[in-house]
Amino acid sequence: MLSVFYVAAIGHMICASFIWFIVPESLPPEIRAVNSSSHAAAKLANNGAHMTSVRLSAVAKQSLLSLFGFLTPLRTLLPTERDVRESGHSNHGRDWNLTFIGFLVYRTRSLGR
Repeated sequence: MLSVFYVAAIGHMICASFIWFIVPESLPPEIRAVNSSSHAAAKLANNGAHMTSVRLSAVAKQSLLSLFGFLTPLRTLLPTERDVRESGHSNHGRDWNLTFIGFLVYRTRSLGR
């Protein structure tokens, strides 16, 4: 029974080491430096604004965001505003493609058990 655990652990170690050491960084160092400095400046500005105007609703919102912060990558699956110039669609609205794909992946995974 433990052999399955060892096989899974070795597989995860191989995958993690592949991602850490073999897969390259997608951004050049110059762009990473600019992005990290702008992120730090925005974080500092938001922290200063938070300290000057402390309200109960702002504190509650911040605590909820920090509590559910691990769900922020799922924002990728939210529908986005459709840009008519880029997409070529004649109507304004939302692009639901990633939302539907995420739902279908979830549905497929939940039925496969």
